[in-house]
Amino acid sequence: MEAKNKSAFFGTHSTYLAVNLKVKMFRDAHLKLGKDYIGVICHDVPEDSVGGDDDHFTFTETYPMNVRKRNPQVFDGEYITVTRRSDGSYHLNFKSFHINKDFDVAAFASGVASEIRKALKGLIGK
Repeated sequence: MEAKNKSAFFGTHSTYLAVNLKVKMFRDAHLKLGKDYIGVICHDVPEDSVGGDDDHFTFTETYPMNVRKRNPQVFDGEYITVTRRSDGSYHLNFKSFHINKDFDVAAFASGVASEIRKALKGLIGK
């Protein structure tokens, strides 16, 4: 991205020198060197609107939105889904089903077994 386009994308750039910054943190007690924090910054103007000792900025850390699913789905079939956990293990989940007078146990069991084989072949790559 060219420098001239950055201004259009990020808005105007202003530099404030020698400011007082108050920081409200949630995850770390103190700012860590080199760590990025997500939050909002506000220029707090004192009540007299002239400036002075109380003229400062306040940065408030916000909690980041989880953009990654906690346990991503790696297989989605008719009978089961397979999710991967953060430790790398996999978990089989049955989809809901109804048992009524037309329920075929053998067809259901065969369908589940077939999907488990299909999911495992996809995960192992064989």
